[in-house]
Amino acid sequence: LCDEGRYGFDRFLPKVRVTSAYEKGEAKSLEEALKKTSELKKGNCLILVAPDLTVEEFAIVESFNEKCLENSKVVTALRSRTLSDLEKILVSPDYAANFRGGVFAKGEKEGTREQLEQRYEEALRQLKGNVYDSVIFVGDRAIAEQDFSDMELLQAINRMPFSLGILCDREGPLFDNCSVVLPGRSILEKSGLLINKDDRVQYAQQATPILEGTLPHWRAVGLVAQHLGKSIVEARADRDLTLSYLQAEPRLAGLTIRDVKQGGVDLKTYTPKAHGEASSKQSNEAEGRDSRA
Repeated sequence: LCDEGRYGFDRFLPKVRVTSAYEKGEAKSLEEALKKTSELKKGNCLILVAPDLTVEEFAIVESFNEKCLENSKVVTALRSRTLSDLEKILVSPDYAANFRGGVFAKGEKEGTREQLEQRYEEALRQLKGNVYDSVIFVGDRAIAEQDFSDMELLQAINRMPFSLGILCDREGPLFDNCSVVLPGRSILEKSGLLINKDDRVQYAQQATPILEGTLPHWRAVGLVAQHLGKSIVEARADRDLTLSYLQAEPRLAGLTIRDVKQGGVDLKTYTPKAHGEASSKQSNEAEGRDSRA
């Protein structure tokens, strides 16, 4: 962790949390809110993703985009920042815990930070230009903090035919401007894979108690998929999802959660194992899986 991540992690836990589903600011049952997501089938959809999801969650979003929507694209929010020579030693310019995990989940070669930021900026311009009929915000930081000062952007979100947010922050700008909100979890309330700036895959362990009524983003996206007639995830807990992802992802074949926990794994030098060996290791580890939701 950089110093900012080590001592400033509390910014990921909003003071007032979303603990139930909402429609236009009014509390609804989860089932009622999910019924409204059928609107996503109409026209073009933009999926904006926070850079602090787990790798597995990025993969679920990609699967959702591929299987559930026809005219859509996924963009990860990224804003770099200029650092002094001293700051470069202590903090990262990314201000994004896991955007490289999003790039990895897409299966693309990583572009430069400038190219990734340009994609995000173009998505915001299109959003303000009424190019899309609906938008999904997967996480509160699906729009970078400094972009919330753009009133034209917030107005564009507010007037969209349909917008869905999977959010934690009850007092955040996205909550007030989304048609439907589902209750998400902070990265501190989830376990899963992260990829750091050195392309080292690491395991983030749940650090704070789970808040009742909230959902991990992967489960919320899975529930929306079900209401659109598709099944994209069968896991019941974060650990289940990680195990299934490690088994399914060829680039990580042979890795177990235990491997990743032991200092992380350098993806630049890791050689995937044969399928049989990978399956055996994962089967042994699965015997001790955590059943918590």
